[in-house]
Amino acid sequence: MRLECLGTYARIAEEVGSGDLSAAVLCEPHVSRVERVHGWRVLTGGREAIDPSNFGICVYARRRLLEDEPGLVARLVRDYGRCVRYATDRPDEAAGALGGTFPGFPAEDIERAIRRDAPDWTSDTAVDAAFLSAVVADLKEQSVVPGDFALNAGMMCADPAA
Repeated sequence: MRLECLGTYARIAEEVGSGDLSAAVLCEPHVSRVERVHGWRVLTGGREAIDPSNFGICVYARRRLLEDEPGLVARLVRDYGRCVRYATDRPDEAAGALGGTFPGFPAEDIERAIRRDAPDWTSDTAVDAAFLSAVVADLKEQSVVPGDFALNAGMMCADPAA
């Protein structure tokens, strides 16, 4: 058995189709596509493989935008939470709305991806200071950011209505 990093998820999904792989680590909607196209099965989900997960979504903005348009950024964060609730509550409609956004992925793959991942999503846009601290520590340990890198909850823009 040989372990190999193939790069992008799209490349991994292509290799699945070649028949040369025995197993792969993928994210959605690639997982749903290889299930549908190649008949592969999911052996374990992300939360089971990595628990607690260190995965989170960050919305980035330039400091200038935060200073000049704080209301705009706050609305973006608020609307992100609303979109998560919409997709969680109506995965079929959300998949239809996203149709064509991901070339090569029909709405059925997107809907399956949403249904599989949505139980782990949250529409809570509050910053989890402990989680953020753990992520920054991991990034420093992996040398992704310099040792003096600073990011904390006080530096974040959150939905004021949350």
